[in-house]
Amino acid sequence: MKFKVGDKVRIKKDLSIDKTYGITVVSSMEKYAGRIMTVSRITNFGYRLKEDNEEWHWSEDTMEIVPKPTKEELLKMPLGTIIKTDKEGHNIFVKVGENDFCNNDYDHIEYDNIKEDLSLDYYEEGKIIEIQEPNYTTIYKEDKQVKEMTIAEIEKELGYPIKVVKED
Repeated sequence: MKFKVGDKVRIKKDLSIDKTYGITVVSSMEKYAGRIMTVSRITNFGYRLKEDNEEWHWSEDTMEIVPKPTKEELLKMPLGTIIKTDKEGHNIFVKVGENDFCNNDYDHIEYDNIKEDLSLDYYEEGKIIEIQEPNYTTIYKEDKQVKEMTIAEIEKELGYPIKVVKED
């Protein structure tokens, strides 16, 4: 088997119900195209993935391994990115600054504590074993663009007539 339990895989972006992958791809599976998922089980029929609640069997031809990011790629990930280390207890850190991860005990892993291979020089040796980017949706974005409108357009938007007066 190409993948093992715990591997992060990306469902191929060009996934199509018209192609043969060693399994039958149905339309409900297409929504996972391009998504990063986790191998949770291996069966005689293929791979089961955590993120689809093991609903579908996936073949090796539908997935590709997600390579481990470099230190620089890790530091470019957005605020809220979570890293998990191999240490016992208090091993989950959240990115809170450009080069800074913090856990609930206010312990910090900073740029200088992370080696190129993502091992850590942090109190004692360790390594990053999991990285999870946030999957939040932006619900507010301030837009400071000025919209040009005629008086007629403003009145139509407001639903009533306006009178333009000079400011003092």
